[in-house]
Amino acid sequence: MKNKRSRKKIKGKKLKISFWWLIGAILLAIALTILPYRFRRTDGSSGDTIPDGDYLLIADISHHNGPSIVWDSLLVMTDSRGRTVRSIDQADKVTRLEGIYIKATEGESMVDENFSDSWKNAEAHQIRRGAYHYFLPSKSPVNQANHFIKTVGPLRSDDLPPVLDVETILKNEGAKKLNEKALKWLQTVEEYYGIKPVVYCPDNYALFVISSDIKNSYPIWVAHYGVPFPLYRNWKCWQFSEKAIIKGIPGLSDLSVLKRD
Repeated sequence: MKNKRSRKKIKGKKLKISFWWLIGAILLAIALTILPYRFRRTDGSSGDTIPDGDYLLIADISHHNGPSIVWDSLLVMTDSRGRTVRSIDQADKVTRLEGIYIKATEGESMVDENFSDSWKNAEAHQIRRGAYHYFLPSKSPVNQANHFIKTVGPLRSDDLPPVLDVETILKNEGAKKLNEKALKWLQTVEEYYGIKPVVYCPDNYALFVISSDIKNSYPIWVAHYGVPFPLYRNWKCWQFSEKAIIKGIPGLSDLSVLKRD
């Protein structure tokens, strides 16, 4: 066979490693690290696993979660392996949510159909609440900020800071223009409420898209699923799952961990 060479023939020769072989080895190593986190669930009775660490838990909802949330039962139950579970019989630990973020607005005119009811229900059940805006870079950032402010109204002293959800970038404008517009929204909302908003974005956006001006001035909430930790290390909040189980919320939910101050 071709590959059966004697040791004598190859002795003393330099080993040449293809660049693409090296890249493949690196990707394989990353996959072997990530895959155990990606496929932990075995059936519908358990959801994603909460990362190890001394974190607080934050949920976020929109009309996609439906109107049937049981507001007096919002708890996260985990088994002995840290997996979120549905049944109290499976639970090894029960944790209260630190708060819940509710989608308020999108663009210059859209209001989430469940926002008003969810906002009132969170207050009525003494759950810390926060509102978020889905940013459309094709629209005026000031108009979007004013739309958010008008929809949400005054905040209570214990409400969570507003959040700007940045997930899209216009091909004909690029990152620089996106950051200019996002910063204008953040500054407008900060000036009105007197508190710094939070920027929610995909992990790779935090690394490569969001500007240093924004990252150095506002807390960053990253989203990255199925990994042991985010690539962007200076996060304040990490949405680690869109397939977690939260008691009181039908189906599977987004769940995040929040660093303690």
